[in-house]
Amino acid sequence: DQFYVVKPGTSADTINQAVEQGLHLLFTPGVYHVDKPIEINRPDTVVLGLGYATIVPDGGATALRVGDVDGVKVAGLLVDAGTTKSDALVEVGTKGTHTDHAANPTSLQDVFIRVGGAGPGKTDNGMVINSDDTIIDHT
Repeated sequence: DQFYVVKPGTSADTINQAVEQGLHLLFTPGVYHVDKPIEINRPDTVVLGLGYATIVPDGGATALRVGDVDGVKVAGLLVDAGTTKSDALVEVGTKGTHTDHAANPTSLQDVFIRVGGAGPGKTDNGMVINSDDTIIDHT
């Protein structure tokens, strides 16, 4: 009851509603096309992908945007650039914000960025980290 199990074909709106309801996200293996960012603005949210769950932003969207909040855990995702150029595929925090998160940092582990893997892809930035104290491991 604490996780929303995301399956291929689930819209970004539905995923974002689950997060707003206080649920963590568990992405099953597959490819997820999103037309807007998956927004994680709730502290201590877990976003976990299984079997290289792949998020592809369509129309130049950012695939995953994490707010400048404490303790978000993102792991096990492949973010694959779409055919329309995105400014960034993954964003963490807000530019210019310097909130101290040392006591409960956000972490990204085993989050992979791919541009031009399964098909043509375009982005200016794979991952943009604006949130202080973010832990990045094996990306």
